Amino acid sequence: MKSTGKKRNLLSVNVENILENISAQLSGFMKQSRQVDIMGVTKTLPVSSIEEAAAAGLKHFGENRVQEAETKIPVLREKYPQLVWHLIGHLQSNKAKKAVQLFDSIDSVDSLKLAQELDRRAKEAAKIMPVMIEINIGAEEQKFGVKPEDVLSLVWEIMGKEGRPGLKNLKLTGLMAVAPIAKTPESARPYFEKMRQTFDEINRQISPLTLQYLSIGMSDDWQVAVQSGSNLIRLGRSIFGRRK
Repeated sequence: MKSTGKKRNLLSVNVENILENISAQLSGFMKQSRQVDIMGVTKTLPVSSIEEAAAAGLKHFGENRVQEAETKIPVLREKYPQLVWHLIGHLQSNKAKKAVQLFDSIDSVDSLKLAQELDRRAKEAAKIMPVMIEINIGAEEQKFGVKPEDVLSLVWEIMGKEGRPGLKNLKLTGLMAVAPIAKTPESARPYFEKMRQTFDEINRQISPLTLQYLSIGMSDDWQVAVQSGSNLIRLGRSIFGRRK
C-alpha cells in the first residue's frame, strides 16, 4: 500500500486504492450488469477524512447521529454538493425535524409513528423525503428495526393502498438491515437472502413502482451481501481503517 503522506494521514488506507479494489471484486460477482453503490460510514470521523473520500470519488455517506451530522453536513454541502447524505442510525421522533433538514435520505425508519412524524416535518419543509425501512432481520432484542412479518404493512402505510392515503411527503426508496454478528461472513448469507426475498416480494406487489435500494452488507460481509443482491453497501473500516 502506498504512503498517503502527511496531508493524507487521517486515513489509514488509500481511499482510491480501496475503491478500485472493491469495484474490481464487485465486477467478479455480477451475473448480469447492475450498479452497486458504496456508502462511506463516517461516524466519529473528521470533516477532513470525508473530504478526502469525496475527492476520491465516493458519493454516498452515512452518519449515525443527527447531532454529529450537524457539525459536518453544512460544512461540506457547499464544497461537495454532489454528496448524498444518509441517516443510518436510530432516529428519535423528537429529532425528525432536524433530520429532514440535514439529510438526503433517512434509511432507518422503524415504525409508523416515526414515518408519520417525518412526513409531517417534510411537509413543513416543502420537501419530499426519501426513506428506507430498517428491518430487524435477525429478530434481535437489542437492535432496532421492523419485524420482517410487519414490513409489508408499513410499506402500505407509507405508500397508500385500498383507502389508505399514504404519507404524501415521503418517498419509499428501499430496505435496510444489519445482519447479526457472526464468526464468518458466510453466516450472514441466510439473513441477506431473506432480505432479498422480502425486497423482491415487495417490488412484485407494488409494481409498476419499484424500490431502488437493498442496503445490506458492511465491512465484514459486503461480498456475501452483494452476491445476495445488495446494491448499496455500507463501509467504514474497509475504507477509513479502524476507528480509534
